[in-house]
Amino acid sequence: MEQIQSKKLIWKNVFRWIISAIGTFLFVFFMMGSIFVFTTGINTSRWLLPYFILPAYLVCATFGMDYWVGDDRIRRWSYCVSTIISALVLLPETAFSIPSYAQMPWVRMIVTILLSILLSLYGIQKVRTKKAANQRIVASEEKLQVQRNGKTNSKVIRFICLLSICCVVLESWHRMITTLYGLVSMLTDIIFFSTFAQFPLGIFSIILLARFVKAEFIPRSALMEQDVS
Repeated sequence: MEQIQSKKLIWKNVFRWIISAIGTFLFVFFMMGSIFVFTTGINTSRWLLPYFILPAYLVCATFGMDYWVGDDRIRRWSYCVSTIISALVLLPETAFSIPSYAQMPWVRMIVTILLSILLSLYGIQKVRTKKAANQRIVASEEKLQVQRNGKTNSKVIRFICLLSICCVVLESWHRMITTLYGLVSMLTDIIFFSTFAQFPLGIFSIILLARFVKAEFIPRSALMEQDVS
């Protein structure tokens, strides 16, 4: 009986790890795909937030991923591997296939390649930083000093992450509704990757927003309830 329960627990953990890895890959893939679509000028509809959406995408794909990954080792490694795989898969159809109507194609191609390298390096750095943090032994006084110095920066990062996530949610859902209206009214015959990517990205952005709220607000309210009791 105990062996059966242990096997069930193992399979349950394996299934959870697979879901976590696949979910992280899909989020990174469609996030990077939307970044490349914007930088290469592959537009099939008008952008709602043209001056804010690229920084918002980049923040969600970097600092915002901390709320998606958390302390999960599988998600952290999946994030690192996903940035590299997504860049290799997406670059041939984006940076190396810029349409003729896009202005400054060489600049767009260089920017897209640099951003893909930046995101891949950031994913590698997150894994290396976590390893170093697990192996490092720090005195308690030094930890407190670092926490004091990092309070202001963490508040700024939280605000930027919240603003960026909200921008991605607004942009993706606006494009989703626009695409659905075009399909229903027969104004759109073909769905390209640039428009299809907004459907899963809209769902993933809502999940990211929920994880942000859970990480930033629910622990505080729980602590307040404990203090009252």
